[in-house]
Amino acid sequence: MEKVKDFCFDKVIAGKANSIPDFYDSIIKQQFTNIETIKRTHDALMTYLNLENKTLFLRLYGSYAKDKYDLLRRGFLTEYPCKTRISFCDNTFSMLFTGLKLANIPLTNIKLSDYLSQRSLITSFGVTSKEKELSYYTSKNALRVDLNSKGWYLAHIKPVGYGYLNLDLKSLFPNPPRHEWNKETKIRISQSNLSDDQNRIIKAHFLRLIHPLNSFLLPKKKLINYDGSNLGEETELISYVSEKIKLIFKDQYDEFDTISMKYDFHPSNINISNIEWVDYSKKYSNKSLIVNDIDIKAVNSKPKNTDGILPIILNPNDNEVFLETLLKTKTATITTFYKNGTKESKIWKAERMTAISNVIGNLRSRKEFRNGNYQKANIIKVIVELSNFSTKPISYKGIEINPFEENTTKVHEAINPSKLKIGKYVQSTFRKVILKIDNNELVKLQNAAYSKITFDIQFPLLKKVSRTDSDKIERYWKEPVEILGERYWLCSEWYEKRENNDRSFYEKWLKKIGYYDN
Repeated sequence: MEKVKDFCFDKVIAGKANSIPDFYDSIIKQQFTNIETIKRTHDALMTYLNLENKTLFLRLYGSYAKDKYDLLRRGFLTEYPCKTRISFCDNTFSMLFTGLKLANIPLTNIKLSDYLSQRSLITSFGVTSKEKELSYYTSKNALRVDLNSKGWYLAHIKPVGYGYLNLDLKSLFPNPPRHEWNKETKIRISQSNLSDDQNRIIKAHFLRLIHPLNSFLLPKKKLINYDGSNLGEETELISYVSEKIKLIFKDQYDEFDTISMKYDFHPSNINISNIEWVDYSKKYSNKSLIVNDIDIKAVNSKPKNTDGILPIILNPNDNEVFLETLLKTKTATITTFYKNGTKESKIWKAERMTAISNVIGNLRSRKEFRNGNYQKANIIKVIVELSNFSTKPISYKGIEINPFEENTTKVHEAINPSKLKIGKYVQSTFRKVILKIDNNELVKLQNAAYSKITFDIQFPLLKKVSRTDSDKIERYWKEPVEILGERYWLCSEWYEKRENNDRSFYEKWLKKIGYYDN
């Protein structure tokens, strides 16, 4: 396994495909050419699952807001009377096994057992100080495969977070309180053994997480351009890859399919075409810091070509003071100024910022503020203000600017108190109009730009439920909706204030698709 450190993984190189089969041939097919290695790894995994002393990994409790860091459990180990051990992890744990597949390095059950029983092991991209107190594992001297820095995104075929015959992972494996872990050994000793359901599900989950036939790489979302939101979650692509794998590895796939629990993909009515992706060049490889699964771009404060940098001004104009206050208020106002003299203000909800976040870097990583994009949109500058500083004019190049002067593009209306609050109103009415949504509208509702224009919200109205999602994702309601046979998260970021009123936009859309609220 150590040889994987010497393997040179390719970076994403620009290309295009006219269809899903074309994309498969260009990007994915080569990932399954090490046939004997994949077969031997499959055999090792099957043998390992039957060992008495084994450690399995569960991708749960790996992402929380800063005020709930005490609920994080990455690297927390529990030992059961049957001698099986289970540790929590995040998706980074899978990366090493993908790297071994690409590097043509087979696993044996002995190598796998030795690797998973050592303490130097990567269970997550990063850990918080709270996790370090009780985590059994350490990243020091651990074997790591970094495909993320090469521009790759890891997609799973069978979903890892759900799809176990309606058995819920969090119900079967609830989050234990921290005091149950021994501070010295950093092991939690369970007094009860694994139930039949728990034993069956953890084996299925572990296989889906790391089995070489259940994952593939594709360029990161930000590198791909096509008519959709996340190619790695498209049913058409996943089903196509799955069928190809079954043909090459029939016997191995049948065994994997049974133990990992069968999962039926909903048929897709969308034919994806015209897929393009760009190089993972220096433009996309700025040094990153990962905190609780949040990628915060670090931006060079002294760029050689300042003409390509969008002026972003903070108020107060001290990064440390701004961040310290932002962590308390959790909100700020972003005002975007355009060449034609207009400007637009919107609320920035910054719940996921941390004490070591780069404020300017976070803002520059937004799609609309990236170099190339802001020029096309005719944006000339951006001012970001904390609420308790908003009454003071800001000086920029000797000119005083008040971001709340006269017009913005947001519609301001008085709120009718007799109506449901906007969040409850959207939840109750949207489920009534699902049958009115056709394929074309469904694709648009997953597009951020369309959602911004149509609803004046800052995120796509719908986000397809991902195999890597937990039971709740940020900025979307907990209960998914089902449309045309697929499950989607529904955006929860709605506002109804004088400075930010989304109700009229939503009601206009309801009328457009033929729904009238009596």
